[in-house]
Amino acid sequence: MQKKLTGRTSTMRTDKLYIKIWGVYFGVALLFQLLLPDFPTSFFAFPVNAALVLLTLVGLWLLRKEKPFSPVTRLLASPSTTLILMSLLAVSCLCLGLTSRPSPSSWWFFFLLAALFLHLLMVFYAGAFRRRPHRLRFILIHGGLLLALLGGFAGAPDTAEWRLPVGKERPTRQAYTSQYGKIRLPHSLQLKDFNVTYYANGMPQEFLAHLLLDNTKNITLSVNHPYTLSPGDDLYLVDYEHVAEPRFCVIQVVRQPWKYVQSTGIWLLLAGCVMLFAQGLPTGMARKEKRTEKGGQP
Repeated sequence: MQKKLTGRTSTMRTDKLYIKIWGVYFGVALLFQLLLPDFPTSFFAFPVNAALVLLTLVGLWLLRKEKPFSPVTRLLASPSTTLILMSLLAVSCLCLGLTSRPSPSSWWFFFLLAALFLHLLMVFYAGAFRRRPHRLRFILIHGGLLLALLGGFAGAPDTAEWRLPVGKERPTRQAYTSQYGKIRLPHSLQLKDFNVTYYANGMPQEFLAHLLLDNTKNITLSVNHPYTLSPGDDLYLVDYEHVAEPRFCVIQVVRQPWKYVQSTGIWLLLAGCVMLFAQGLPTGMARKEKRTEKGGQP
């Protein structure tokens, strides 16, 4: 009994220490958010983001292998860290949805997502390379989460969007950024025909743009059905001239080089969740839940 009390006291002390450490970390994040200019997203574009990801993967692997019981390793793999980071992520996303502050590209989210990535990576290293029940399921779920986070977090600096008005008179390559900057695209587009179908009340039901790509290839765009221009670039139909016979439409070019990393992670996560549903909880956890339901000690 005395050993249990001592163990619980030690765990409580450790949890309080972790709370203090993360409190200091996010206090620094808050100071950066309040005192510094906007987060320099462009600085972390490729190859800087790729180099940092590689250094993180190797560095944490060596830390886990050489010093598995170091304070940093324990902090990053702790369940308390999971609770703290997930709670902060939920609150931050709630604030973002209600007030649009802080923005997804802010210092606050950089600190938060960086900490979450380090934590997930350490948990993955701790559980994926040792014998455990349902190890494949663990790898799919945690590896999927890592890839999805990596694709969105590390890939954000390489993501770009442009819009260009495409008319019937001549091909165009001139696109515009959200800050009204101009860019000349490597591909030309020209509108050949535009079709709109309407509901009985006169509201547009569907509209299709028939385009000529590089004066050689016919492509068709409709809402929510993009055309894949390259592995990282997609074309979206976003608007058109609202007259009986539209003479131009607005095309959005979205560049997401890391989108396949993110989508792969999502599919792995879904596969792991399906296995979790099919296999159920590990034996130890299932017994613990049964004892709790019967009113016994957890």
